[in-house]
Amino acid sequence: MLLKSAFCFFLFIEAIKSAKRATTNGVVNGGIGKSKVQCGTLNQWAAVEKTKPGAKHRNPFPWAVSILYLDGNYLRDLCVGSVIESNNPNSSDLILTGSACFEQINLERIYIFGGAKDLTDSYQAERQVGFVKSVFKLPIKKNLDLYQSNMAVVKLVKPFLYNAKLTPVCLPAANEPPLQAGTLCYLSGSTPPKGAIDQTMLRILSAEFCRKNVSFPFNPDVQMCGEKLDPVYMLPIGGPVVCRKYNRYVQYAVFSFPAPLKSWKKDTPIKMKDFVGIMCTVSNQLQFIKNSIRAA
Repeated sequence: MLLKSAFCFFLFIEAIKSAKRATTNGVVNGGIGKSKVQCGTLNQWAAVEKTKPGAKHRNPFPWAVSILYLDGNYLRDLCVGSVIESNNPNSSDLILTGSACFEQINLERIYIFGGAKDLTDSYQAERQVGFVKSVFKLPIKKNLDLYQSNMAVVKLVKPFLYNAKLTPVCLPAANEPPLQAGTLCYLSGSTPPKGAIDQTMLRILSAEFCRKNVSFPFNPDVQMCGEKLDPVYMLPIGGPVVCRKYNRYVQYAVFSFPAPLKSWKKDTPIKMKDFVGIMCTVSNQLQFIKNSIRAA
């Protein structure tokens, strides 16, 4: 009887361990990183879903970073990215973003801001500024173009330190199925004033709809598309598309470009309903991300 009870207790403990693994890196982070902090957690951003898009006091996700370019003496918005876990448990020098951000551009003139609501406000003590050491671009495979391979891992000269206002996002597992049509996610993008980051809700559309209705070539093997639900202006190129899973936020895609639907007539005013967002999926590029981390 004692042996049977001990065996049952052992099975119970193993089940608890298995469940714990299923809700941490084993499922929601693709086996990447060794952070002491939990990826995909909001901390004081817990009320982010209730924040009105375009509000004066924004609540950007703590992994969202603004990528700006020094054009002469003027900093201009270039792209958005996300902090992902590195092999350091207390910091990360890795940013996931779009490779199109770095076409024919001087990397020494790029500034990356993280850890504050208005990322260019030098009076915010939590703000961290990063500089580019190297960029690893996703190779463009045969029969694909730049915007179907629009993903890059940026290595910083000096890592961002984790704190309550800067934490990494989770990444999906390599074997995760595509997001179902109708799934609600969030897209981060830069908004006025310069360097500020906001997020908008995004509804995932079916691959069949995107393939039939988008004006540009759409490849469901490496892309997904979605419609923006909030009329907030933003520049989301390279921005993370995150969805909730197991009470964590997981980045399923990198925003590539807005594409008009075939039904839109060029001589008519542009409306939000006439465009969808095209994103490059992350789950099928985890090996590229891991290779970039090792090379960094």
